Amino acid sequence: MARIKIPYLVTKRGRKLPDGSHATRYFWQPWAELRRDGWQPVRLSDDPLVAQREAQEWNEKLYRWRTEGKEAIAAELTPKTSDKTLKVLIERYRASRRYASLKPYTRLKQYDPALKLLEDWAGQDPVAELSPEDAEDLFDPLYQATPAKARSVASVLSILLNYGQRLSWLDRNIAKGFASEYKAPKGLIWPRAAVEAFAATADQLGLPAVGDAVLLNEWCGQRKADVLALGRNLLSAQGLVVNQAKGAKYDAHGLLEVHLIPHLVTRFESAFVRQAASGIHATTAIVKESTGLPYTTWQFRDDFDQVRKALADAHPSFPADEGLIDRSAIATAELTFMHLRHTAVTRLAEAGVEAIAIAAITGHSPQHCVNIIDRYLVRTRKLAAGAFRRRLEAEQKG
Repeated sequence: MARIKIPYLVTKRGRKLPDGSHATRYFWQPWAELRRDGWQPVRLSDDPLVAQREAQEWNEKLYRWRTEGKEAIAAELTPKTSDKTLKVLIERYRASRRYASLKPYTRLKQYDPALKLLEDWAGQDPVAELSPEDAEDLFDPLYQATPAKARSVASVLSILLNYGQRLSWLDRNIAKGFASEYKAPKGLIWPRAAVEAFAATADQLGLPAVGDAVLLNEWCGQRKADVLALGRNLLSAQGLVVNQAKGAKYDAHGLLEVHLIPHLVTRFESAFVRQAASGIHATTAIVKESTGLPYTTWQFRDDFDQVRKALADAHPSFPADEGLIDRSAIATAELTFMHLRHTAVTRLAEAGVEAIAIAAITGHSPQHCVNIIDRYLVRTRKLAAGAFRRRLEAEQKG
C-alpha cells in the first residue's frame, strides 16, 4: 500500500499506555520560515484519518494565504498550541505552597512517584483535553496489578486537577471520585499469637525495638512514621499527645494512655533500662539499638522484614483469632505494620468503644472518623453478636 504523504503532517510519540507502549500524536507543523510569519503548530485529532483531513485543511489555508497575499494572515493564523499541559501543571504544582506543605515522607512515598507516572502517561497533553475515558484507561490496569497504587495515583491526579481548576485551566476534574472506587481491600487482623511470636522473634534476632513497636501499635493503631517518632515520655501518666504526620489536610492528634497497659509499661521500662546501660540517650522511645539513634522508616522496614521472614520460616501461618468471619488462617508473610492499625481499631470496636473515642486514640479527625474507621474495621463475629445483644438489652428494658 502506498504511503500517504501530506505536507507538514508530522507524528510524535504520545502518552504512555498501560501496556508500556506509547500512543501517537499528530500535528500540522509548518517550517521555521512560516512560523516566523506567524503560522504555529496545531495539535490534530488522534484519529489518523481525521488528522490527515485536518492537515489538508490547514494546507488549503496556507495556499490561500500564499495566493491571496500576506494581508490575509490575521484571518488564517491559529492561536498558539496550548502550553497548559499536564507536565506544566505538575511543574506549577511542585512549585506551589500546597506541595511544599506536604510532609517529606508523604512527598517521597506517594506524590513524587504518582506525579512521575502521570507525567509519563500524558505530560504533553493539554489538561483541558483529558477525558474520563483517558483516566479509566490509566487506572483500571493499575488497579488490576496493585489496588493501592491505583488509589494513590487517582488521589494525586484529582488533587492536581483541583489545582488546575483553581488556575482556570480546566472546567472539570476527570479524576474526581476515582480514588474512592479503587479502595484497597480491608486490612488483615494480626492474630494475637502472631503479635506475641513476632515480638519474641525480634528479641531473638537482637532487634527488640521492632518487637516494641509491634506490641505498642497493636494497641495504639498509629502510622509507622508516628510510632517511630514517639518520645521517651511514652509512659507519662498524663498520656502522650501525638501530632500525626498526615500533611496539610488537617491537624490530626491522638492521645495515647500507654501507662494504663501493664505489659506495655513492663516492655518499655525494660527497653529504657537496656538502652541506658548501653549509653543510648535518644529522644525517641523506638531506637535502633545497633546505632543508638532513632529509626528511619527505611531502616525499620528492613528490620521488620528480617523479623517477619524469620518468623515465617518457623511459622508460615497462624490461626485467625476466633470469630473472624472471612479468614480461618493468616499467612505470616502477609502481615504488615500497617495492618496493626487495622488490628487496633478492630480490637477497640470489639470492646464496644465508640467511633469517636477510637478516633481520639488513632488520631483521625472527627469529620473523617466514621469513613476511615469503616476502611480499617474488619467485621468480626464478636461485633455482630454484640450488636444483637445490645439491641436485645435495649428492647428488654423498654
